Amino acid sequence: QAVPSPGGANVRFRGHSGDVRQKAGFWAISGNLISNQTVNIHLQYARGIVISGNSFFSGHERTMRLEQSDYIVIGPNVIDRNPDYRVATGDGVVFDRCVGCSISGVVMNGPNPAGAAAVEMLDSSEIAITGCQILDPAPRGVLVRASTRCRVSDCTIVDRRQPKLMQEAVRVEGGQSIMVVNNLLSAGVQGAVCGDLAAARVEGNMTE
Repeated sequence: QAVPSPGGANVRFRGHSGDVRQKAGFWAISGNLISNQTVNIHLQYARGIVISGNSFFSGHERTMRLEQSDYIVIGPNVIDRNPDYRVATGDGVVFDRCVGCSISGVVMNGPNPAGAAAVEMLDSSEIAITGCQILDPAPRGVLVRASTRCRVSDCTIVDRRQPKLMQEAVRVEGGQSIMVVNNLLSAGVQGAVCGDLAAARVEGNMTE
């Protein structure tokens, strides 16, 4: 049944605890069509998982939620929506208290998450977002909050709609050693790269 269930996930890995993260992991999730659930993939207390080559749609809250998980690689995937389905969905990816993860080569179309951004890095470290296309996000493309040594580079984050719904392409809140470099960005309603930029390096971006 293509009906989301409260707290449901198409794929869920849950390990032991935040202090013991090595009990669930070393898997590859690839070559699937994954759709129509509250969260499409939920990883908690996991490590060493690769997610690539999948087609996602209708992640009603999120496409992927990673919590207290380490060394996760999200490779080329597509996160889209079927225009024939008129129900708004959230989509997008959250890294929450994660370490040493990367997301690259992902194409997202129209993510509208209940959270703050299409991709969120929350209290995480060593996270890299590279070479992704985040198209028509709302309310923003990327949020980096209270995180360390994180990077957003070589991405396209644009709002092609009129009037624009995206508030900011990238927002930085706290943290240290943050890089936002060499991206193609739209200026949102509030601007392109906003927030606490004292601990961030912002350079080489093209803003339209």
